[in-house]
Amino acid sequence: MEGIYRDVAQLVEYASGGRVVAGSSPVIPTTKRTWGCGSGFFIQFTCRTPYMDYAFEQQWDRLVKKMEDRFGEPPDLTTMIFTVGLQECGQGFRKFKKDEKLEVMHVGICTLLTPMGFYRELGTDEDGWPHFERTGEIPAVSKQEQELLMKRALLEYFAAWIAVENLG
Repeated sequence: MEGIYRDVAQLVEYASGGRVVAGSSPVIPTTKRTWGCGSGFFIQFTCRTPYMDYAFEQQWDRLVKKMEDRFGEPPDLTTMIFTVGLQECGQGFRKFKKDEKLEVMHVGICTLLTPMGFYRELGTDEDGWPHFERTGEIPAVSKQEQELLMKRALLEYFAAWIAVENLG
């Protein structure tokens, strides 16, 4: 097998329609199509073990630290996705029922996957909840690959917030 290395940011940028994303070091070994793997970025992505590069780790640590400073404890991935959902729902501080919390998580996930072409925002309903339409098939990936994909999407979502710290 002839191997090449592709820059994760370039691959995600390609998959997200040209949007620039965080991270820029070659980290994921990819090869030409192999039997059973299919073609395309996400299928190739699932055929290899994802690795995180140094620049990505620095940005991720910066984001976690900023969220810890803001909320008083280090967040896990679920908490960060929930935070995106809360931000996008724009309903302010209030208690959510269990089913509403799941809907907030869904909004967060859809928001994070929209730049990658998996969802399209349709607008909001009369209660202010955003609605999305799935526009692409989401490939089956391992838990580790899902986590890396969501971390990269979170870095892209919070990129402006992270950049403010770098300016100071």
